[in-house]
Formats: sequence, C-alpha cells, structure tokens
Amino acid sequence: MSETDQPKAIKKNFKCAIGDTYKIYFIGDLHIGKAFVNYKMISRVVDAISSDPKSYWIGMGDYLDCILLADKRINISDYDPKIYDCLRKLDQIIDWQCWQFEKFFAPIRDRCLGLLCGNHEDKLRKKINRDIIQEIASKWQVAYPGYGGWWRLTWEYDNAVLGITIYANHGYSAPRTGGGSLSSVMRDTAVIDADIIVYAHCHNIAMRPQQIIYLDKRGNVRTKLRHYVITGTYREEATIGRSYETERSYFSAPNGIVWVEITPFLTKREHLQIKVSYS
Repeated sequence: MSETDQPKAIKKNFKCAIGDTYKIYFIGDLHIGKAFVNYKMISRVVDAISSDPKSYWIGMGDYLDCILLADKRINISDYDPKIYDCLRKLDQIIDWQCWQFEKFFAPIRDRCLGLLCGNHEDKLRKKINRDIIQEIASKWQVAYPGYGGWWRLTWEYDNAVLGITIYANHGYSAPRTGGGSLSSVMRDTAVIDADIIVYAHCHNIAMRPQQIIYLDKRGNVRTKLRHYVITGTYREEATIGRSYETERSYFSAPNGIVWVEITPFLTKREHLQIKVSYS
C-alpha cells in the first residue's frame, strides 16, 4: 500500500481557553425501525449537544435496523407500528428509517465529527448495493470512514497545542456481559495506539482506563491513561413477547448516553484531563 493509499485520520482543531471542557458523544445502536426505540433518550442527547457549543458527536453505526423481509432475523411484531404501511416496498422501509434518523439529528448535523456504518447498514449494502450511511454523510457533508475510523483532535491555547487520538469501530461480537465485551475489545485492540478506543454493537455500557508506560522524546519514562469505552443502545429491549432479543435472552445491561469530557488546559501547568461518563 502506497503512502497516498493509507487511511487518513479525521482532523479537527479547536481554539480554546484555560478551563474549557469539550464533550464528544458516541451515538449508535438506535435501530430505528424497530419497536421500543427510546426516542426520549435520543431527544435528550440531541438537546444536550445542541445547547452546548463545545459538544460534538461521532456516529457509531446501526442507527437504522435495515432488516429486510427475507432476513432470518425478521419479526413483524418487533417493528415500529408506524412502518407497517411501508413493509411491502423495500425502498420505503429503508427511506422511512433514514427519514426518522435525519429528522431527529438534523439540529446537530453540524456538530457531527463523522458517521460510522454498523453491521445492519453494512449487511444491507452487501445485499442491495446501497450504502445509506454514505448517502447521509454526503448530504450532511461529514466524514464517512466506514466501519471504523481514526480521529485526531487538537486544541490551541497561547501558542501551545495539545491533542488526542480516538479510534472508533462499530464492533463485531456480543458477549453476554459488559465485562466480556470490554475484555474482547482490550484484547483485539492491543495493536492500536490511541488515547480513547470506542466500540459499539454489544448493547452494553462498559468503560475502563488502562495505564500505559512509554518513553517521551527526551528518554524519560512516563505514564498516561488509555480509555476503553463500550457504548450502549438507544433501544429499550423487550423482556417479553417474541423479539429477537427475547428469544436469545439478549437482555441489555444499563444503557444510556455515553460521552468523554476533555479539558485540554486545566490550568497553565495541568494539561489534558479526560473523563468518560454516561447517564
């Protein structure tokens, strides 16, 4: 692979002051199109981002359910009742889900740092050759790195520049516990050098800081924290009935809104504080 073919990080630079705190939200696994989507929680995260000029978000994939009538996972009773009129036409099913997603997130599209696709959207792409997340990203004029991507965020204050690296991936496995999900991510991303590593897909929330030991440019032994994050889902899984999750006992452990708070210049001498939170 030539240097010009190498994947590029998505870059964003901010001008800041001492004490400024920035928030990066990770939003995914909405599964719009299914029943039990928590639209109140979606509205809450949109309001939180739109009301804070220092808040941004990264899309983690599976915004849409994208399950077709011929899919073995199909369960008509598990659909959002509003979509019933569209079930006879494939394009209408997908377009309705896209419309719902864009309607809710239109107020914060200018704060989006990029959209990943999830396994649901990617499976649809392989089946019908339509990349709906690329369509939305192109319309919004935001980055679309695919299934996983890199972000390089930098902050400037008084001729000083500090930065962090984020690696985000939709994910691929679904262990039964949050701890199992976190262990899988920590094992599989051992070769990835990033300050914050974020995975979705598991419908669980888990987070853990890991101390990393390294040599600085002057040969001094230093330590820093690497943050591992598993994001949750915006779907309230049903525990009764005939849902896909119920049949397989995929009952979610706590779900909510996940974000990182970054204070680049805490004081003139204290730099780069990172905190992972959820509500």
